[in-house]
Amino acid sequence: MKETPLRLLLAFAVLAAAPPGNEETFKAELGIAIQNFDRYAADKASAGLAKCNTEGVAPALAAAYHKGLVFLLDYEKQRKKWAREMVAHETLRDKSGKLIQEGDSIKWIQARKEFNAFMIREETMNALLPRVLGNMSKISSPEAARGAIEVLKTDDDWVARAYAAEALGNIDDPAALKALLDAGRAEKAESVKVAISDALGRKSKGSEDARKLLMDWLSTSTLWQVRLASAQALTASGDKSVVLPLITAIAKERGRMKWEINDGLKKLTRVDKSGDPAAWKSWWDKFGDDFLFGNYQPGPLDGQEKRTVTSFYGLRLNSEHVAFLVDVSASMNETAQWKSEFQPGEPKPEGDRRIDIARYELKRAINGLPDNAEFSLVRIGSKATPIRGQLLRSGAGSRGDAISFMNQTEVTLGTDIFGAFRKAFEWTGGAWNAPLTPNSLDTLYLISDGDPTVGLTDRPQLVERVIDTFHFKKVLVHCVAISPPGHGVLVLKGISDGTRGDFIRR
Repeated sequence: MKETPLRLLLAFAVLAAAPPGNEETFKAELGIAIQNFDRYAADKASAGLAKCNTEGVAPALAAAYHKGLVFLLDYEKQRKKWAREMVAHETLRDKSGKLIQEGDSIKWIQARKEFNAFMIREETMNALLPRVLGNMSKISSPEAARGAIEVLKTDDDWVARAYAAEALGNIDDPAALKALLDAGRAEKAESVKVAISDALGRKSKGSEDARKLLMDWLSTSTLWQVRLASAQALTASGDKSVVLPLITAIAKERGRMKWEINDGLKKLTRVDKSGDPAAWKSWWDKFGDDFLFGNYQPGPLDGQEKRTVTSFYGLRLNSEHVAFLVDVSASMNETAQWKSEFQPGEPKPEGDRRIDIARYELKRAINGLPDNAEFSLVRIGSKATPIRGQLLRSGAGSRGDAISFMNQTEVTLGTDIFGAFRKAFEWTGGAWNAPLTPNSLDTLYLISDGDPTVGLTDRPQLVERVIDTFHFKKVLVHCVAISPPGHGVLVLKGISDGTRGDFIRR
């Protein structure tokens, strides 16, 4: 065996003696990563900082986030500037070929180069900043909780406060619960109320104050996202006293909200009334006292109520604010391995290709939407093409238009999955740092093999961008995997798991 050179032995000794990364080191590395818009280095440094688990961690992550916001706004400003320059120097002709504007190709090329450079920086920062704050959830000590409480109390940015609330929900410390309750009573930003609700859902067992705050939001909030988060948190408490407020709330809800509350009631009571407010009220009037005192035993039919909702590829479709993102790339021309289920007398798919099955399932789903539901379709090819710029209101005309839109669709090359999500982001209020909106979509269905070949093709980043954008929006993404390759499964399952949606293979 060869003798190890002395210089290597010395190098090993130096490495062995080197101290592990400390808080100040990680802060410095994080600052450099943000300045260099290096997503991976920023994530590594912020994760390392979180592991230090000290009082200074949460404020340091928030400070890095604010530093990044300054860069993000500048990149956005520069991108828009160079977009205007491209327009100013573009050669334009009308349909007949007549020159409308004589451009300057050299200046246009330079503007395009600058536009692309700033667009890349902007996109990287949009991917980087939520991940930095997301690492705040890794702190676990009471000491680190004090730093998160400081951010929750004092930061003027709702995103930072929301991630601080999320972090406090993971820390078993009385001060964390008190801070969440105090913040909840004073908080004005609806997105932060969602984060506080989720955090209290992990802490509300045995806390009457937490249940009181959540029940107030459940009954008074004008935003479905806050009401849903409150209902989910009350369900997580496991307390029998929340059943009647949930039964009261279900009478005011429709669509996905109604079924979410029904599922929460089913979990608490082992009874299923299929979202029927009158049936739930009747059950409570008859058995409520027995249930509260622990004397109620569900009958054999109590958990087997019939669910009268539309299905889509075998998944329950209970939303009235929904969009379908449908892959129409060349792989959809292949023979489908899965066949639609239909009752005798129902129409059948017009072929056995994957696109034929998709058209059939979409037609059945769209026809099953109630009147005045809001929905949209986006075709995913080399670019994402929505049927309209805005959501459609369900009715005979819009249903017919949507079905024609898909029937006229031919398969094409390319799969811009993230481009389709960009369209969907617009219908959920905007980007990851946009406030909640009451008319947001609450459910998406992605039908694809999960292999992005156009646009954002970095698969882990694609998954992260979708999850981070929907993090406090309560949007479910159900993924229907059409004969996916292994890496496609990772994309689709990553998105569905990260948004608490369903994943199925078809």
